Amino acid sequence: MVAKLINLISTPITRFWLFFHQKPHFTIITTLSFAIVMALISLRINVNNDYETWLPKGNPATELFKEVNKDFSATGVVAVVLDLGEVFSEEGLTKIRRTTEILEAIPGVFSATSLTNVVDFREAEGTVEVARLGDRIDLSPEGIREFRDYVLSRELYTGTFVSKDRRFANIIVNIQGDVDEIQVAGTIIDTIEKELGRGNVYLGGDPTYKVSIDQYMKKDLQLAVSVALVLMFLILFVSFRNIWATILPFATAGIAILWVMGIKALLGWPANITTPGVIILIFALGSAYAVHVVNRFYTSTAGQDPAKEIGPPVVMSALTTVFGLLTFATTRIPSLTWFGTEIAMGLVVSMFLSLTFLPAILQTSKFIRISPIEDHIYRPDWMAKAVYRLVGRGIQNRFFIIGLIVATGIGAAFWLLKITTSVNYLEMLPKKSRPIKASLVLREHFGGSFPQTIYFEGDIGDPASLKAMNRIGNFHRSLPDFSGYTSVADLIAEENFILNGSYSIPETKQGVSSLWLLLEGEPMLRNIVTTDRERGIISAFTLLEDTGSMARADAMIQAFLDSEIDDELVIIDRTKLSPEVDQQIARLKIKEAAQEISWLTAHYSSLYFNPNLESEVERHLSFLFPSSLPAQEIEGLIMMADICVENELFISDPERKDEVRDAAVVGALTRWNE
Repeated sequence: MVAKLINLISTPITRFWLFFHQKPHFTIITTLSFAIVMALISLRINVNNDYETWLPKGNPATELFKEVNKDFSATGVVAVVLDLGEVFSEEGLTKIRRTTEILEAIPGVFSATSLTNVVDFREAEGTVEVARLGDRIDLSPEGIREFRDYVLSRELYTGTFVSKDRRFANIIVNIQGDVDEIQVAGTIIDTIEKELGRGNVYLGGDPTYKVSIDQYMKKDLQLAVSVALVLMFLILFVSFRNIWATILPFATAGIAILWVMGIKALLGWPANITTPGVIILIFALGSAYAVHVVNRFYTSTAGQDPAKEIGPPVVMSALTTVFGLLTFATTRIPSLTWFGTEIAMGLVVSMFLSLTFLPAILQTSKFIRISPIEDHIYRPDWMAKAVYRLVGRGIQNRFFIIGLIVATGIGAAFWLLKITTSVNYLEMLPKKSRPIKASLVLREHFGGSFPQTIYFEGDIGDPASLKAMNRIGNFHRSLPDFSGYTSVADLIAEENFILNGSYSIPETKQGVSSLWLLLEGEPMLRNIVTTDRERGIISAFTLLEDTGSMARADAMIQAFLDSEIDDELVIIDRTKLSPEVDQQIARLKIKEAAQEISWLTAHYSSLYFNPNLESEVERHLSFLFPSSLPAQEIEGLIMMADICVENELFISDPERKDEVRDAAVVGALTRWNE
């Protein structure tokens, strides 16, 4: 059976070899010509270390990621941190403004937000005045002091755009979702270095880290390949002690790499962080086939056909490795598919060249001298002696070695179950590199450099939707390692606080609309809500950098959404409820309020969520608000307010009329509860 299998494999290999053996000059010329063509084609390969493009196509998470990035440009975020010594100085504030304007002018930049242009809310003559924070800067000493005190008292700015120690200023740059973010990030880096130099500036964020990975990959490719070539060259030369026996395996593997890179370019596969590994592995594994062929020529006697004899074992060796590597094609991550497939292609080409091109060179060249050994007297060198000694010891202690290997295998299998997957792309960079320094500054002073978004779809202008968004945001604040929150619900609540003294979402759609009207035209809205108000996000920054920790945080958020938030919001008209049901709803609202207070306490006190705190808060709230106004009385109160507004205040504008009526009802309910 074994003999038939060997014959089945060796027969076509022999015929294959004879075809090229009979035409050595044709083989050499064709091989070299094709290598030149592939080398020229390989120049078209582009570099892409944007690991977001490696996500599986068609995956729901991938499609959602692309949709969020398209609508809000929320994932391509660059942080430009200026080390100013003192932010609140004329020089510092001027530099922030100038840098922001430079960044806004770069093609592909969606927005650049800093202390000089972030939105600011203030009370003015009974309404909310919305303006740029920078428009309020008075560069006199007294004006700068007032501006400093105001900014440091606001959560929206401190820890996001300015560090608490007033040393660093942060400019948050969002890159458009429909452009090459790595290219734009490269332009940002080049522009900042040209305008501000390399000192006292830190550039962080995912896109800049990808640019750095690209740059280091190119440098490492040159260094790693050079070192690998030198080491393999030395090993081969020591083994053969013949310069041609050393050079030819390298030449064969080098041609194979040119072929693979050309095919890679034709398929449109980009170079990425795995490419240096692909090249080195093709050199290391592919040259091994050529070494076997050269060694066979080197040790053959007159009358033997070394290429014909070595063909079947070389093919069998190559095929077992190639089929193992092709299992990478089953993955849904493109970069892993490319990695395995490229090495497999390289080994197939190396095998092919070792059995065709290499024998043709050895047989036809007059300059290459690898003389056959006429006798079988073999004098082992020091390397062979060391190997023989090792093998001898192994045979003598075979039972001990077998037991040790089995025990080690069992232990390894046990610990294999404890392996967890986690990736930190920053760990791919040198510890003293500029991106690592930027990451440390952002972690220490600005809550991290990686953004996280929670996506909403529905009527974002409805109070119920905004309240749900606010509740989810409050829960998210209870998680450690997150900060720098931004959402349209936060902005509406901020306006309502300035206007009515309540940091909350207005109860009516008219109340929300009047506050939203003040935000119209604000560039900041583009990053958190669509113009049709049907999609929105909560945006935050995280200190987490490894995917394992991020996945655990995502799981906590998803568990909360699954248990607390329905896909559809239900709006209840309390005027149509019985007093008993109305009381149940009141108790439910007290419980929800207690939850949110405990979440916010965990956030602002830098403590982890304490479930005992929630029950204590709920008990106190139940004591303060033991019952609610019956639904029938609420309906009567609304009717009386309508009559009063129309007949006594003579307000004819419908929007203004609803606003005054709602304010009167809320005030009456508050006094009743008191």
